[in-house]
Amino acid sequence: MASEGSRPRRTPAPSSRAAKYAVIAEAILAPKRKLVKTKAKKVRHREDPIPMQQPSSSDENDTEEAPIRQHQREPTPIDVNELEYTISCTTFFDGKKVWFDVDSCHLREFNVHEYNAKSIKAVTSEAQRIKMGFELVSSVATISGNKLKNCAKSMDDHNDWNTIERLVEKYMKEGFKKIRIDYIVTYAKKRLEHIARYQTPENMGSSDVEQEQSLQSKKRKVSIYLCMSDI
Repeated sequence: MASEGSRPRRTPAPSSRAAKYAVIAEAILAPKRKLVKTKAKKVRHREDPIPMQQPSSSDENDTEEAPIRQHQREPTPIDVNELEYTISCTTFFDGKKVWFDVDSCHLREFNVHEYNAKSIKAVTSEAQRIKMGFELVSSVATISGNKLKNCAKSMDDHNDWNTIERLVEKYMKEGFKKIRIDYIVTYAKKRLEHIARYQTPENMGSSDVEQEQSLQSKKRKVSIYLCMSDI
C-alpha cells in the first residue's frame, strides 16, 4: 500500500456557490460595453432612366400639320344674299322735311331712282305752294354699323349707288352687324324768274302754263296797241 505521503493531493474544486458569486462579481466589475445600434443603411436603388420614346415620323408629321391646319382653317362663308341692311331716306326743301322713307332690304333691292322721283314730286308740290322754284344742293349716302366707322359718299352720278352697295356687301362679308345707310337729299328754294327760261309746257304745272299763256296774250295786245298808235 502506498503511504499517505505518496498520494497526490486533489485540488479542491470550488463549490457551485462560490463559482456563482465569482461570475456575478466579474460581471459587476467588468466595464460596461455600449451597445451600438447598427442602423441599416437605406440603400437607394438607382432607378434606370425610362428611355424616351422617340416620336415616329408619322407623329412628327401630325404635330407639324396640326397648327398648320388650324391656321389654314377658313371661317364659315357668309351668304350676303340672306342678310339685310336698313335704309333711311330723307329729303329736305328749304330746311323742311318734305319726304321720308325707311325700310329693311337685301342687296340690290332698293331703287334709288324711284325714291328720287318721289322726293322730287314732293319738293315740286311744296315749291308750287310757296310759288318758288327749287334746285338740288346735295345728296349724300352715309354707311354706318356696329363697330364700323361711318363712311359717307356724295351721290353725284347715277352709278354711285352701285358703289354704296358694293361697300355694304364688303362690310357684310367682314362680319359687321346692323349695317345702315342714311340717304339725305337737300333742295333749296329759288326765285321763279331765274328758272323761267328753263321751263317748258312739259315740265310746268297747269297753273304755270295758264300764267304763261296769259302773259303771252298780254304781250301781243301791247304790241298791237303800239303798232296802231304809230299809224
